[in-house]
Amino acid sequence: MSAVETKQGGKKGFGGLFVIIPIFIILVAVMLFFLQRESGKSTIEFEHLHGMAFTPNGDLYLPVHDGVAVYEKNGWKHLAGDKNDYMGFSMVDDGFYSSGHPGEGSKLANPLGLVKVTNSGKKISTLGLAGETDFHLMAASYYSHGIYVVNPEKNSKMNAPGLYYTLDDGKSWTKAQAKGLQGKVTAVAVDPKKKNVVAIGTGLGVFYSTDSGKTFKNIFPDENVTALSFGFGGELLAGTFAEKSKMLRIDPNNPGSNLTIELSSVEQDPISYIAQNPKDSKQLVVSTMKNDIFSTNNFGQNWTILAKGGKGLGGK
Repeated sequence: MSAVETKQGGKKGFGGLFVIIPIFIILVAVMLFFLQRESGKSTIEFEHLHGMAFTPNGDLYLPVHDGVAVYEKNGWKHLAGDKNDYMGFSMVDDGFYSSGHPGEGSKLANPLGLVKVTNSGKKISTLGLAGETDFHLMAASYYSHGIYVVNPEKNSKMNAPGLYYTLDDGKSWTKAQAKGLQGKVTAVAVDPKKKNVVAIGTGLGVFYSTDSGKTFKNIFPDENVTALSFGFGGELLAGTFAEKSKMLRIDPNNPGSNLTIELSSVEQDPISYIAQNPKDSKQLVVSTMKNDIFSTNNFGQNWTILAKGGKGLGGK
């Protein structure tokens, strides 16, 4: 009896194969999906990084040239919504403020002016200065939403370059007198709860203001500041660089009690951004000028690499 004949002498058809093969392909695809997810491999790659911050639920957002990269649960993904080139990225408790340029296919004005992005990237609200200004240096208070910008040139809301702030989502702007501020501005940070408290990093130190930028005091002088952010307890987290990188926690009310955070993994590369997790104050993430990203869950005792040279890793 032939191998393709039944016991009754009829020939066996190929219908069974057409059922088995698709099932096999589906099973292989499912297995590959779960293997890739477990391995932490990623297609996230970026040449430019324009900020870094945690959402209230502990996801890490990084604006890159083509939208926002997100690190969550040991894996990377792209944020939903338009793939805009966000600059001046500033996270708050219900979304983020930003400036920059629209992505391919977007109907937004170029430059963006001031926008607010909510609903996990799906909703973009234009707040002003669309088609006029691109703010590269901007920061917002995480909970009270005061926004500070370094304005590069005159526009319809600001009659000169300089430091400005808004307390009403861009409806009105006030020019800060910035008395005492010295050096080229490299970073801006706003206290997460106090919209009148702003800090600015320059090549000459960390300048701190409690009166919405009217006056500044250099609380960490003679340091080349490359990154600056506020912790959620009101402390400052500063990255500096001379021959190697340093990272410090600064108490603005007692600057002499600065705490150096161990940075053995990144000490040869300047820090570009620092972020603290609002859900866990011991978790810090730093990025470097070479687009390496490191995370610590114990305030610097150990570091895990999340990205190397602009390529997302699994964080394993």
